[in-house]
Amino acid sequence: MAAIIKRRRQPLDADLTAIAALTRNRGDLIRGGASGWQDFAASTADTFVGGDGTDVTTRTAAQVRTSLGFEHGTFTPTMTFATPGDLSVTYAEQQGYYNKIAGGRYIVFARLNFTATHTTASGALRVAGLPSIGNGTWQVGQAENSSGITYLAGRTALLAKVITSQTYCEFVNVGSAVNNSNIQAAGVASGVAIFLGFSGVYLGV
Repeated sequence: MAAIIKRRRQPLDADLTAIAALTRNRGDLIRGGASGWQDFAASTADTFVGGDGTDVTTRTAAQVRTSLGFEHGTFTPTMTFATPGDLSVTYAEQQGYYNKIAGGRYIVFARLNFTATHTTASGALRVAGLPSIGNGTWQVGQAENSSGITYLAGRTALLAKVITSQTYCEFVNVGSAVNNSNIQAAGVASGVAIFLGFSGVYLGV
């Protein structure tokens, strides 16, 4: 005759009793704390559940971006020349935004409205203040500009170029069947309001 096995309900053990006794709010979790079970408030908007190496914690969006190698912010672009000389600049607009993604790649957006007064300045037109030095020289993208910047003969477009180990870009004048050449101080009108904007991606550090 087969044995009859009787089963009976066991009471909650100490851990389950402790968990059941916790006061919990909607959206909260239970975690194991340093001294036992804890009510874990995870219902705060725009936070994420993660770890700090010891405990389960909530992580802010900024902390998550840092952990993943992401960053975003602003910078202040400034206009200058390789040799500023007597350059004086007034600004109606200086806007710079960037997103850094994993691997040190920077996506940048910049807009300047300025009036540059100069008689002894020389060398390449530059925009300084980028969020990271260039890890190599990179063409970041086409630049937009208003009248006041004179293109060289045969050139029809302007590209922003980040310079290796520097936090500035220069502006390359390009065209068909002609050599690329930087815009120089002589090609930037003195005392004239000028718009200059660019966006693109470059490898920083």
